[in-house]
Amino acid sequence: MVFTLGLRHTLALWQRAMASVQFPVVQASLALFKAVSEKPSVGGLGSIMTITFGDTETGTLIDVELESGRSLWCWKCVVAYTYDGFEVRTPSEKCNEWMLDNITRDDQSMFGNQWPIHVFHPDRPVGEIDYPPVRVVGFFTSLPMADSQHLSSAILAWFQDSQTPLVAESVHPQFLTVAWESIAMDYET
Repeated sequence: MVFTLGLRHTLALWQRAMASVQFPVVQASLALFKAVSEKPSVGGLGSIMTITFGDTETGTLIDVELESGRSLWCWKCVVAYTYDGFEVRTPSEKCNEWMLDNITRDDQSMFGNQWPIHVFHPDRPVGEIDYPPVRVVGFFTSLPMADSQHLSSAILAWFQDSQTPLVAESVHPQFLTVAWESIAMDYET
């Protein structure tokens, strides 16, 4: 009995200690995310396309305004290692094909299999086989293309070198040129 109470007491102290350590770490990470994500786009894209992160009024994670003026909103996204699921692998185009097939299968099961998926392929240097190490997949919604519908949606996937910002500057041009009308699906709510 004493031993059990001792374990409970130790566990309670340990949990408090972990919480006191984790809270500042989480706060620091959030502050870094806000600082990085609040920076305006660089490279002249700011006047053409706006990407903002974590809008507290709407609850969206990512807001994108395309060159065409169309707004896209993302409320749910997944960030993972590009080659997640491989224990050991030999870099090859076959491995890349398998990874891209998994994006379609895994993300449709997560977001629903009725949504179209569009993958932004990164520009890889000649001779480079691997994709960038971070894969981001988001479920995006916009106003409908047809007046008789309520909304339009699609799953967008892209690759980048780091986890922050959520949409790396290297991906901005691909977002800029996305042909939403040809990749998204209209629907009624």
